Amino acid sequence: MHPNEALIARFYEAFQRRDAAAMGACYHRDVQFSDEIFPELHGDAARAMWTMLCERGKDLTIEHSQVHADTATGRAHWDAWYTFSGTGRRVHNAIRAEFEFRDGLIIRHRDRFAFWRWAQQALGPAGLLLGWSRFLRGRVQAQAARSLRDWAYRAGQAALGLVMMFALAACGDGAPTEPGFPPARITTTELLRRLGKPDTARLVIIHGDDLAITPGALYGVLSPVVSEVETEITAQVARARAAGLVPTHMDSHQGALLYGGAERFGALRRVAKRECLAIPVPTSLFLAFPYLAAALDDGQPPLADLVSIPPGIPSNEWAAFYDGVFETMRPGVTLLLLHLGEDTPVERLLFRDHTDYDAGWRARDAAVVTSGAIAAMAQRHGVQVVDWGDVTRVAPVC
Repeated sequence: MHPNEALIARFYEAFQRRDAAAMGACYHRDVQFSDEIFPELHGDAARAMWTMLCERGKDLTIEHSQVHADTATGRAHWDAWYTFSGTGRRVHNAIRAEFEFRDGLIIRHRDRFAFWRWAQQALGPAGLLLGWSRFLRGRVQAQAARSLRDWAYRAGQAALGLVMMFALAACGDGAPTEPGFPPARITTTELLRRLGKPDTARLVIIHGDDLAITPGALYGVLSPVVSEVETEITAQVARARAAGLVPTHMDSHQGALLYGGAERFGALRRVAKRECLAIPVPTSLFLAFPYLAAALDDGQPPLADLVSIPPGIPSNEWAAFYDGVFETMRPGVTLLLLHLGEDTPVERLLFRDHTDYDAGWRARDAAVVTSGAIAAMAQRHGVQVVDWGDVTRVAPVC
């Protein structure tokens, strides 16, 4: 075995033991590290990152293989299994590592993995929908940079923290803070308590989406003029009430006002506060869209998750996808979006520009409801169906 192969093996064996000091001893003083989450760490900042991961990775398991190295360069494959603290989701990440050596130590270390695959596992729906985007990657990198800086200060490494404020600058601007829950906010546990449920209870709202969709619905709501968005939302609520309807909540087509940035979400939030209506505030998306957490200050009830079947699921795996949703559902209230329709000539024409969400896709969603499959899955996995009325009765917005 080449000495540099032994060095790589020693690095990962130390990682498996969560021995950050031994890992750091494998690094050159001037080491440079990068991966999809931490684009550029130097020297002590790279060592601090591994120390933080070793301390926090209580259920972390790793395995390494395919180690090859010569005098100048090396490579390895390693797998990591852990719970992502930001969402509580389990992750299996497969990583390709590349190394360069100087003076018998690692001077450069580059880890490569599929960010979209990681995001789907770690972030759930947000990762599935936006894992390809630079926006989400930048958000995750910024949050990671903030977490490392905060950890350094809490660990009594103030000097290192000051260094890392510059060393981590490449990780993104405007690092979002941990959302937290000030006393005035309703927590998931408090919401369950008000509903008369234990802390471990799993509840689901079955949401029939796109029932009144028209081709103009999406494009109208994406107006860049935020005041016009707010006026339109207000008018729609007024029209619904004039028709004799009693709305319990508000939503937006394709999450346009949830994922469209803080300004658009602010318009939805202001109308919701004036009209005393609930809006979706899924805590699982706070890492990707930290501005959503501000709605909790308005008394909005927190949702544990927001789930919708993605495009590309084969028709013979439709039921299996939903069964997995109920099996892995988190404690709290999950909003499950179902898109109900029929595979008719009229609907095929209506959704001709929605190739990923066409009439056939909507008909399959309708089938799992009308067949009773969704109700059976919920019962089998101990998930109770509730509605927005149940939630807003115990957690009124006004």
